[in-house]
Amino acid sequence: MAIFTRRHAKIHAMAIPLGTNDLTIYRRHASHCTRYPGLKNKPDTYKPDTKKHAKLDTCECPIWCRGYLAKETRIVKGKLRSKRVFASLDTSDWTAAEQQVVRLYERGSRPSIDSPGQPIDNHAVTVRRAAERYLQSRQDGSLNPIEPDTYNHYASLITQRLLPFCEAKGIVYIRDFENKDVCSQFTESWR
Repeated sequence: MAIFTRRHAKIHAMAIPLGTNDLTIYRRHASHCTRYPGLKNKPDTYKPDTKKHAKLDTCECPIWCRGYLAKETRIVKGKLRSKRVFASLDTSDWTAAEQQVVRLYERGSRPSIDSPGQPIDNHAVTVRRAAERYLQSRQDGSLNPIEPDTYNHYASLITQRLLPFCEAKGIVYIRDFENKDVCSQFTESWR
């Protein structure tokens, strides 16, 4: 195993003060990673610091970041605190990941998923949109793909069972599945 897999991120003895940018970037190895084929629990690895380590860093697993951004806050017991950020940088290239982190530092917060400056209304996410996004996130070529047979099974379940069920019952929003009775009706409708 490469030595740089054991390098630790900064350990913070005290809380990060508000208004501070402090992110650690690392490669989060997926379960199908060919770099560590014999390990059940894949390690996280950090940017290679030697040519030998760079030569070993050949997989396409995504690079993530964790830490704090200046404008990411939360309220705990009535006090404003820093909020820990944990997110994919949507790349497997170290240079692109570093550029993403620079943009995050300039912004001071993570961008909204749909469009900058507009928070997501979780109550308005449709079943069709959630199903499309899920299938896109799991298809071959995505950051977290699944086996083609499994993907086809999920796609069949969504297109031939979930969407027709929702159409027949007049269910539009994914939030409706927070109701246990709706979930039960859906599984009972399977032939």
